[in-house]
Amino acid sequence: MMTPISRGNIARRLLLWTAAWAMSAAMGAAHAQISSTPNSMYVIAGGTEGAGDGVGPAAQFSRSLYGVSANPDGNLYVVDADASTIRKITPAGVVTTLAGSPGVEGNADGVGPAARFRVPIFSATDSAGVLYIADQLNHTIRKVTTAGVVTTLAGLAGSSGHVDGVGAAARFASPCGIAVDASGNVFVSDSNSYTIRKISPAGSVTTVAGTAYVYGYSDGPGASALFSVPLALATDAAGNVYVSDTLNRTIRKITPAGMVSTLAGSAGMSGTVDATGAAARFEEPLGLAADAAGNVYVADSNNIRKITPAGAVTSVAFYASSMRGVTLISQTQLAVTTAGFNVIGINFASPLQYTFTGFMPPVDNLPVVNTVRAGSAIPVKFSLSGDKGLNIFAPGFPASQGVACVSGAPTDAITETVNPGSSTLSYDAAADQYVYVWKTEKAWADTCRRLTVKLADGSEHSAMFRFGK
Repeated sequence: MMTPISRGNIARRLLLWTAAWAMSAAMGAAHAQISSTPNSMYVIAGGTEGAGDGVGPAAQFSRSLYGVSANPDGNLYVVDADASTIRKITPAGVVTTLAGSPGVEGNADGVGPAARFRVPIFSATDSAGVLYIADQLNHTIRKVTTAGVVTTLAGLAGSSGHVDGVGAAARFASPCGIAVDASGNVFVSDSNSYTIRKISPAGSVTTVAGTAYVYGYSDGPGASALFSVPLALATDAAGNVYVSDTLNRTIRKITPAGMVSTLAGSAGMSGTVDATGAAARFEEPLGLAADAAGNVYVADSNNIRKITPAGAVTSVAFYASSMRGVTLISQTQLAVTTAGFNVIGINFASPLQYTFTGFMPPVDNLPVVNTVRAGSAIPVKFSLSGDKGLNIFAPGFPASQGVACVSGAPTDAITETVNPGSSTLSYDAAADQYVYVWKTEKAWADTCRRLTVKLADGSEHSAMFRFGK
């Protein structure tokens, strides 16, 4: 049984949790445990304590792994709080240090090892692949590109407080949780002020829920809602924000209008009870992730819990080491950080099954090669037999890669293009079609590429293109 936790300095409490989990970490470091559920587990990377880069189990992590984010580039990014570093894990399990220097704390923007953090905790990724980090003891929110360029989005290093404002004029008090919505807004659980903050794409910080430095438990709009150490966040496709209200041992939901409700759990009641709504019990909920169907996954001590949109809670996986951060690699796979110095994967039965009948004009299906001018924006159309929402792609997809041009293959010219812009996805209800606008590059002239559309149910669909000038 864990020692009961109390309010106070969040970083100190997280370190106490880490110490309490050290013994169970040793149990889980050697290999992934197979639970009695149908879900299978495996180690993605790590298993021993340290800061060494490497492949799979040869890589090392500290016992204070927290945030994990699946990036559109197909890689995982992990926050190693004790080492004050951000690590990158490729699909092949190759671990490198993207930003920060192991064991060297501080506050410095810069590239790669020149950047400094002070106990970074949770992370989130936007649609462009930019990583956002809650830099807890610097009281700032940091941005990290996939090239390792680190900047400060909001807050002033070393200045704790609760002040809404723009950029460095804003103040945070031990920010921990972080999430990004489809519009690029960054949400932050400001744990020591017991509030949920919002950072607009322009860097303007506002408070969306909770009253600064007033803790408790209350549902309601905006400032009338109360939290007790909110630690992790997630967003769904509808723009709702989910909160691990850790000391209340509940999962809260904030609508885009700012209305706060309790999705599952009962304030002050701990345990591991699968049930619906207030009848469910959580031990110490931390990391959160939401899937395309609106289900929320919770890292709750040694368990991964699943909450349906109706609030029904089930335990879907167990691990010998406590689990902290969780992210969706696909709609059938989670990546989870643990106290066992590692990152594990969890596979489970797909909750989704799309009916894909092929690409529609102007794109031809294989083996036809579509010919088009390089730099065009191509409307890639397909149907899934109804509106399945816009969160239908697996992370990192659609994606294209250069391939050798094959002579003799049948070809067909694409005549329908659209105005160039960013790649976007929309649903045409009248035609029952999804339209993904694929922005091609002029540099692709005289080359061939394969476009792969991987859907959230794990299925992959490809089309071939030859680009002219």
